[in-house]
Amino acid sequence: MLRITLEVIFWIFVLVFGIAQYYASRYDKIIWWAASKIAPEGSTEAELNIYRAAIAPKHFHGLIVNLQIISPILVLALGTYLRWYLGLLGILISICVIYNVILKLINSKVDDYLLIITNDLNNRAMDYKTKGDLIRFEVAQDYADKLKELYSQYRNKNIRIPESGPIVLD
Repeated sequence: MLRITLEVIFWIFVLVFGIAQYYASRYDKIIWWAASKIAPEGSTEAELNIYRAAIAPKHFHGLIVNLQIISPILVLALGTYLRWYLGLLGILISICVIYNVILKLINSKVDDYLLIITNDLNNRAMDYKTKGDLIRFEVAQDYADKLKELYSQYRNKNIRIPESGPIVLD
């Protein structure tokens, strides 16, 4: 009974790892693209990284990075404990099968992600205002306004986030 329970838990971890990989890659790509759109023309890689960090949803890095680190370790450890080959098989299934199935099933549109990022940034701006941090409030509000403009520009265009390569919309 314990072995069956462990196998069920293992396959749940495989599924979670595949889903985490999918969302992490989509969010990361759209955040980089949005940062490049709101940053001044000719910004360096370091400056783009600052914009990226500023507009990324506040729980994005913690949750996704932890899932990306913990899930494969758990899949590998638990899978290897159950059967010597199951750990590697679980990682391969997560990355190759689940990721690609989700990629084909879910319509990852640029405007969907932009809306989520914009709403999160608006909420952060209001949090800064409530706390009395007016400098951060003004910066967050400025970035949110730029993202709203970007969202309205690409809204309902059904532009999908490409599987590989840069997002080319212009």
